[in-house]
Amino acid sequence: MAITNGAFGEQLWFRIKFGLVILIIVNGLAIGRRQGTKLRKLLAPGNESTDAKLLKVKSRLNWFHISQITLFTIIFVLSVFKFN
Repeated sequence: MAITNGAFGEQLWFRIKFGLVILIIVNGLAIGRRQGTKLRKLLAPGNESTDAKLLKVKSRLNWFHISQITLFTIIFVLSVFKFN
């Protein structure tokens, strides 16, 4: 931004992309970390977890990864096709 004197900051595609990057970070901290912690607790030695709990956490982690990949793909497309 300093090199271009804020030229990209005024464009819509950059603002959308920046918002999506923030969304990826918040999504990773809020959902990904929480589900990862639950999975580690369920898989800890001595923990008698049920298959239903593991399947529920696995399903949520799958949706988390799908949403992250989708957001990264949208950011990539916005970077390649810069519209105004």
